[in-house]
Amino acid sequence: MSSFPRFRSNSNPVSDAWFDLKEGLERHSLWINLGLQEVKQLYRGSLLGAAWIVVSFLVFGAGLIWFFGALSSTDARWFAAYLLIGLWVYQYIATAITGACTVFIAAEGWLRSQRLPMSLFAYKLTFRNVFNLALTGLSVAMALAFLRHPLTWGALWTIPALVVIIYTSVWVSLLLGFLTARFRDLQHIVATIMRFAFLMTPVLWVADELGTRGKFANINPLTHFIAIVREPLLNGQVVMFHWWVVLAMTAIGSLVTFAVFARFRRDLIFWL
Repeated sequence: MSSFPRFRSNSNPVSDAWFDLKEGLERHSLWINLGLQEVKQLYRGSLLGAAWIVVSFLVFGAGLIWFFGALSSTDARWFAAYLLIGLWVYQYIATAITGACTVFIAAEGWLRSQRLPMSLFAYKLTFRNVFNLALTGLSVAMALAFLRHPLTWGALWTIPALVVIIYTSVWVSLLLGFLTARFRDLQHIVATIMRFAFLMTPVLWVADELGTRGKFANINPLTHFIAIVREPLLNGQVVMFHWWVVLAMTAIGSLVTFAVFARFRRDLIFWL
């Protein structure tokens, strides 16, 4: 059997799009190895290797806690846990969004020389980001243990929350990957937005402390994705309002992404 995936005819764009998504998922050994190779290349020759992911997160988080903790009126230990969990989720989302802008541009050589599913590169990017998420998650776990932050059974809601966020990062990679391949300026626009979003998302500050201004945080979509992970870990609570917003955005985003993927999948190679 050929090592290359089987591709259907171009008679039905919807069917071909489904087939691409399926074939890309089935070639998990390839995108896992490619993702690990990128991590190895990034930290090649360094003393700590991928452990720098943990070290940099803890150092950055400690600095933010030291500075912004002094500006918050909440309990110091609670605020430290609040900030670290929010930073953990935000970093994954921000990395996924900014990386999505170049997911197909960076894979131009592969796409021109090999008949590979286009979705494979979205899966590869997601795996690499999940690898970082797992390592920084260990940092958060160690920090929560050091802070003696109590966890309840409600913390188990973090698992489905992370699954939804990871799934969302896949369709975001496909959507932004296509749009940025066609409109290159979008990459710089997204990078600018994400730098501003870090300040406008309740990571460094607590919305309840800002009164009426804090209520505007609900307009920010990132607020809800962070909340479905942070609330169970922080307070053992599940706020269904955040879940409904996240599920609605995920459903709409998935449909829009599939429509774009099916319509323009054949045109991507001409945009690179």
